[in-house]
Amino acid sequence: MIPTLKAKFTGSGVRLNSPAFTRYDNASLLESGIESIKRRLSSALGPDDSPNRPLSRRYAQRKQRKYGRRPVRDMRLTGKTLDSLQVRYADDGRAVAEATVFSAEQARMLQFSPRDQASIDAKASAILGQKLSQISMRGRRTNFSRQTSFERS
Repeated sequence: MIPTLKAKFTGSGVRLNSPAFTRYDNASLLESGIESIKRRLSSALGPDDSPNRPLSRRYAQRKQRKYGRRPVRDMRLTGKTLDSLQVRYADDGRAVAEATVFSAEQARMLQFSPRDQASIDAKASAILGQKLSQISMRGRRTNFSRQTSFERS
């Protein structure tokens, strides 16, 4: 049975429910999701993987002149919001990341897109495959040690 992995956006945070993984695995999965969100935003893509709408002309000029940033909607005016998006809690059943969000628009941009979800799923499959190979290797070692002990007696 393949475990279910649910990624959910809640207000100012992101919650990942994955009962089949350890605390370290859950934190690692959520970290990969956060990195995927940051890559998507730096490419000026929205939560549905389509290009974000352009900034207003005045705001784009101000962002470029005053802060030296690209005039696109990438949540990098100062970078504080994206820098605050971090894993805050992880245990064997879930992981939670939160960010300082000031508007509904910012909160909408921090949701998992289909590509972000796919990157989390790929990492989860890799972790699960690694765990299964470790379990099968343990079983083989145990069987070999039993055979040698029977051969000796």
